[in-house]
Amino acid sequence: MKMLTHRDPYADLEPDIAVELLDHAPQEPPTSNSPEPELPWSDPQELPSLFPQAPRLPAEMLPDALRTWLCDVSERLQVPLEFAAAPAIVGLSAVVGRKFGIHPKRRDDWLVIPNLWGVDIERPGTMKSATIVEALKPLGNLAARAHKEYEQTFAECKASAEVHKARIQAVKDLIKAAAKKRDENEIAELRKELSSLESVATGESTERRYRVNDATTEKLIELLRDNPRGLLVYRDELFGWLRNLDKVGHEGDREFYLEGWNGDGAFTSDRIGRGTVHAEGVCLSLFGGIQPGKLAAYVDNAINGLEGDDGLLQRFQMAVYPEPSRTWQNEDRYPNQTARDRAYRLFETLDNLNPEALGVLPGKFQSIPALRFDPDAQDFFDAWRSKLETKLRSGEIEAPAFISHLAKYRSLMPSLALLFHLGDWADAQLTTVPPPGLEPVSLLSAKLAAAWCDFLELHARKIYAGVIQPDIHAAHALAGKIRERKIKDGASVRDVYRNQWAMLKTKACVYDGLAILQDLNWARVQTIRKSEGGAPSDMIRINPKFRGESK
Repeated sequence: MKMLTHRDPYADLEPDIAVELLDHAPQEPPTSNSPEPELPWSDPQELPSLFPQAPRLPAEMLPDALRTWLCDVSERLQVPLEFAAAPAIVGLSAVVGRKFGIHPKRRDDWLVIPNLWGVDIERPGTMKSATIVEALKPLGNLAARAHKEYEQTFAECKASAEVHKARIQAVKDLIKAAAKKRDENEIAELRKELSSLESVATGESTERRYRVNDATTEKLIELLRDNPRGLLVYRDELFGWLRNLDKVGHEGDREFYLEGWNGDGAFTSDRIGRGTVHAEGVCLSLFGGIQPGKLAAYVDNAINGLEGDDGLLQRFQMAVYPEPSRTWQNEDRYPNQTARDRAYRLFETLDNLNPEALGVLPGKFQSIPALRFDPDAQDFFDAWRSKLETKLRSGEIEAPAFISHLAKYRSLMPSLALLFHLGDWADAQLTTVPPPGLEPVSLLSAKLAAAWCDFLELHARKIYAGVIQPDIHAAHALAGKIRERKIKDGASVRDVYRNQWAMLKTKACVYDGLAILQDLNWARVQTIRKSEGGAPSDMIRINPKFRGESK
């Protein structure tokens, strides 16, 4: 046996049988003409679970104004509550965007913009898409209202623009006539009039946009120029979007999205056809759905240094991967209109939020208004972050990709705290008399944000299970190939990792997986020499119970 230290291969044999086999074992390395006798096989045991369990979201972890509405969505569609909660919170982050930020430290000017990326992970046919659509309807309601206003003003603005252009052209014609007469005084007066007309806005109208589905990077820059607060990019099938970014020639698109996650930068695009387009703020929230198998393949590439190994995946902080539902009941009732109206009004209130009117102004060297934690919340955040930073540096997590994911919780926690705080404030504007002023971020909001981080970390462990427990994933991958008869009895270990199958791309991964299969009586590794003095090679012996399985 080679590199397999999990178990003694003779441990399950009776003592006298083991001694007999050892006494008659060949003294010279086996050759292809004298194979080592095959030891008896025990029944194969069940493989360990491929993924850790991910918890369900307790309703108490939702803000009051959203709780009843999201629970109603979850019950009517018969989906896990987190399936509806994650896109709703990302939608809330898109409404706030660059309008508000938070300084997580007591005195430092470190600024966090609360835009979020998220994903619902589940197999097809689980109401994933329908749930996301329902959870993003408050944002869609704002978009529909803005589009209607745009249509109402478009014709008037276009007419005003035409009149304005006609006036400019009339003055230019007068200048030509005055030039022919060489009337310098008249030319001087007309120049002033022309300058005044050209300095006035033409009255062209722009539509307030909240989300996009499929836009090129160049078009996104134009949309962000007109919507500096930010936009939500929604893709029903996120895998297609990820794959498009991996294509040759799309490196600039990928970098643009990486910058858009930060939310605090500007961007200038210079193109021959489009000219120069400057976006004062590049702030992109993102949400979509993806199937577990496609995600696993993408994660495998990202953690092995292939495409995707640039931190893009780790930016999906609001990623939920619930356990499959085992029960179902028919919920045929009207939506809770009262709860829905309350949630929609919260989104509308935050959309109309005016930081300056509330006395929240940008810092001396910043352009984005920002809040801070109140004293109790600040102490709580400092303690929470100290635990996070210690955990990241402790060595207890060996997977760099997962460490990078958790490291981004530095911004996730204050982002969520700010969103929950603003949500409570917006809801109180409609339910409290007199409505409260906007105070620093509260301890309650900070604790709720920390609870969400704990919850999301457990879901992230399921996403990065192949990183955290690579031997178990390798064992499952090997077992699958054995069942499909792509690995047959007597196959060499080298041939397995040369195939570059997912989770089996390195020699170490294959041996780690075989060690688990050996413990569970699925397979063994036998070292052989094809000729005397030749280099040894490792051959996989498969439990006879699997040798006859068809593909």
